[in-house]
Amino acid sequence: MPDTSLGITYPASSGHARIWEHFQTLADQVDALLLASRTWTSYTPVWTAASSNPAIGNGSITGRYLQWGDLVFASGLISMGSSTTYGSGEWRLTLPVAAASLAYGGGGGIVDASNSTNDRAVGINLYSATQIRFFTATGPASAAVPFAWQNTDTVNWTAVYEAA
Repeated sequence: MPDTSLGITYPASSGHARIWEHFQTLADQVDALLLASRTWTSYTPVWTAASSNPAIGNGSITGRYLQWGDLVFASGLISMGSSTTYGSGEWRLTLPVAAASLAYGGGGGIVDASNSTNDRAVGINLYSATQIRFFTATGPASAAVPFAWQNTDTVNWTAVYEAA
């Protein structure tokens, strides 16, 4: 049987006596190819702000992404530490792969560890081809929005967009 450039075997026109077996083989090979290409990659987002940059201190910032063709799935978590400083102005985080357009976004959550009534959803949009920003019901996330941040508060996010 002939193969494609990716090594997928397909039935030759003369090899169709048991075509269902050929379709099963084809389906198994396509599944293996697709699953093999779905590997998450870790990255460390850079956290900045419009006026002065925050500093993570003894907190943590983690991220991961999966790129499948032109489609990028990215997610991350900021965990505030006792020595974290929050900068001034709206917060921004770098993307792992530049975006083709600013017409994409995502979502996430903000957790106030000391007051669960402050926990809320957060919207995400692309600030630039390489950065996202967070929006809450009370405005862009910053040192004072949507509340005064402190040790163990978190921001988690997920974005899906087209790579440049």
